[in-house]
Amino acid sequence: MTTAAQLRDRLGTGFLTRRPRVCSPFTRFRTPANVRTEYARGRTTGDKTALTVAAMTRYRKPLLLVHVAGSVALLGATASSVLLAIVAATDASSAHTAYEVMGMQAFVFGIPLSFTALITGVLLGRATKWRTLTYRWTAGKLGMTLAVILNGSLVLGPTTAQRLEGDASAWFLVAAEGLTVALLLSATSLSVFKPGGRLRRVARP
Repeated sequence: MTTAAQLRDRLGTGFLTRRPRVCSPFTRFRTPANVRTEYARGRTTGDKTALTVAAMTRYRKPLLLVHVAGSVALLGATASSVLLAIVAATDASSAHTAYEVMGMQAFVFGIPLSFTALITGVLLGRATKWRTLTYRWTAGKLGMTLAVILNGSLVLGPTTAQRLEGDASAWFLVAAEGLTVALLLSATSLSVFKPGGRLRRVARP
C-alpha cells in the first residue's frame, strides 16, 4: 500500500501541499463556456475580454429591460405615426398639423428609441450565449433594426419635410411608415421564436 511519504517522494513535496487554484470571482456569473474555461485554466491571454464579457453579463437583466422597453416604445410610436399619416392623407384640413406632429415625434421618440434598441441589442449579444452575429435570428434582428434606422433617416424624415411643403406622395409616406412597423414586428417575432440555426461557429479556446 502506497503511503503519503512514498507519494511525496515520487511526485515531489509540492504535490500534496499545493493549494487548489482559486478562480476569479467573475466566474460566478453566467459567462460563456469558453470564458469559464479560460478562468479555470488560469490563462492570461484575453483576460480583458473575459472581464468585459463577465461585467456585461452581470447587467444582463437591466440591459434586457431597457432593450424590451425601448423596442416596445418604438413600435408604439411608429404605429401612431402610421395613423397620423393616414389621417393626413385622407383629411387635407388637418394634414399640416399631422405632419408637424409626425416630425416632432420622430425627433423625440423615433431617433432615441431606435438607437437605444440597436445599442442594447448589440450589448445583449455580447452578454448572452446568443451573440450578435452567431445565429441567424440575431443577425436578422440586427439587420432589421438597421433597416428601421435607415428608413427613418433616408425616407421618412425627408418625405415628411416634403409633405409639409406640399410635395411628395401622402400614401408613399403611409407605406414607408407601415414598412417600419412591419420590420419592428418581424424583429419582435424573431426574438420570441428564435428560428434558424447558427450562422457561424464560435471559436473554442
